[in-house]
Amino acid sequence: MGRIVSVEENFSLVEKVNSPNVKIPVIVKKPGQASVQARGLLLGQYKDKLFLDRVLQGEQIQKGDLVITSGEENWLPDLLIGQIEEVLPKTAELYQTARVSALLDYQKLRIVFVVIK
Repeated sequence: MGRIVSVEENFSLVEKVNSPNVKIPVIVKKPGQASVQARGLLLGQYKDKLFLDRVLQGEQIQKGDLVITSGEENWLPDLLIGQIEEVLPKTAELYQTARVSALLDYQKLRIVFVVIK
């Protein structure tokens, strides 16, 4: 899963969600519920490492919550990216951070399709 950032005659360059430069506005929902629990920013890392950042301390997030694209910053809305694996304690900070496990193995991804808005 990613976003096309450059198109050439015979190929396109895709920025995957786990790329280190990627920052994706996301929402957090409990499995099976429609209401939004929190909003944050998903930060990519290499391999399958993803981090949820910029979640206000007062918002309730926990292990197992779903991380979904919000539709902002030219990302399609409602794309399920992963699940919260662990909420990292930062009691003195304004924001919470969580480790997110990706639902796709980006290292093994070989076939993709393009969704156009």
